[in-house]
Amino acid sequence: MPDAFFPLLDRLMRRTAIVVAVVLLALFPASLRPAQATEVQGVYQLAAARESTPVRAVGEKFSTTDFYVRTRGGAVTISGTRDGRGEFWVDDMLDLSITRFDGTTVTRHFDDSAGCTSDTVLPSAPVNLGADLQNGINLVRVTFRDTCGGNSGNTAIYLTGAARCETVAPLPSLPKLDAGTFVIANYLSGSPAASIGCTTGFNLQSQVSGRRYSTFAKHCVNGKQGDGKDNSTIAAHQPMHVNTIDQRFGWASGLDCSPGAGKCLLPPADTKQNGDFVAWPVDRATPTNMVATKNGRLLPVLGTKRWQDVGNQQICHYGMGSAGKGAAERCGAALTEAEKFVTCLRAIDCSGGLVPEPMFGDDGDSGGPVYVYNARRTGVYAVGLELQAQGTQGTQGSLIIPIQTVLTRLGDGKPLVLVTAS
Repeated sequence: MPDAFFPLLDRLMRRTAIVVAVVLLALFPASLRPAQATEVQGVYQLAAARESTPVRAVGEKFSTTDFYVRTRGGAVTISGTRDGRGEFWVDDMLDLSITRFDGTTVTRHFDDSAGCTSDTVLPSAPVNLGADLQNGINLVRVTFRDTCGGNSGNTAIYLTGAARCETVAPLPSLPKLDAGTFVIANYLSGSPAASIGCTTGFNLQSQVSGRRYSTFAKHCVNGKQGDGKDNSTIAAHQPMHVNTIDQRFGWASGLDCSPGAGKCLLPPADTKQNGDFVAWPVDRATPTNMVATKNGRLLPVLGTKRWQDVGNQQICHYGMGSAGKGAAERCGAALTEAEKFVTCLRAIDCSGGLVPEPMFGDDGDSGGPVYVYNARRTGVYAVGLELQAQGTQGTQGSLIIPIQTVLTRLGDGKPLVLVTAS
């Protein structure tokens, strides 16, 4: 293979991109816009009153609700009456998490049990949340939960003030999610707010919990910030909605892939390994053992192959960006180990465990499935995930991360396993 096959770029082009900056006054795509919007110049009811009833288990979480507060400054008071002046109580705990427009987070906790030391519920006085909110749009997550056992309940709770509150109607979900699906990640925080187009990779399953996950590139969740070797840039862009590219259906709503949130599986920080991949849970849909291939044909995933074992065979990937350039599936003759060594030595930076392969790639392909066909082309073997494009002037290649690396580094105590047809 010619040494010039992979010309050295001044910079590597990250693939997830199709970043769509959103104008502030239209921060959320039309299909994500709230189903109802209420001016808080009057009153916005945060929660209806609940009668006191026994809890089922100590620590039970009763409800979690997300909504947006758009403000230009001024007082916004949480209270138990419509005029913003009355006390309120919660048995036992009300948590408020406010993600502000710049991505910073403020939390408040209303504990009306005094740390489980009180024999009765202690009412909370009205609180002005104005200092916790920034001009613009703020995402507020409200959680009611038990801490002490016994009973649960609350008074009606209202927000009153110079702001506008909007609730989000969840999008319907499709029943199944295949590898090679084109999706949009809509960030609900961070600056600037954005949507990023991505391609889903192979679906994986935990050997510990049995839960299934989809995959895509980590720069789908961190706004293309950082180098992928740690997880420090994720939280500023969370939570997010993951939708179909036409924004008509949702795969995940309010998903928080931040470290410690316990939702997504992230690779541990390692300055010597590329960790630009993530496994994320899917709302209401089932991640399948199928993958999109040429002309959108779905084929079963039969297992895995090491990149070292597929040299000179046809290797392919499937991606959104390539689809926009004429064909979603792009293929080439897989490099042998010797060719890979020479290519990485003379042409490009393959550090961190990346493997070069001669497949065209473009923005939006990142995270997509990389595979080889079986002999009859009735199924495929997973080889890796597409991460970066490389090349200029008609000579194009890709950098992939091996599937074995993904399964091992995303493991939750044990390596993950591929969702396959077997």
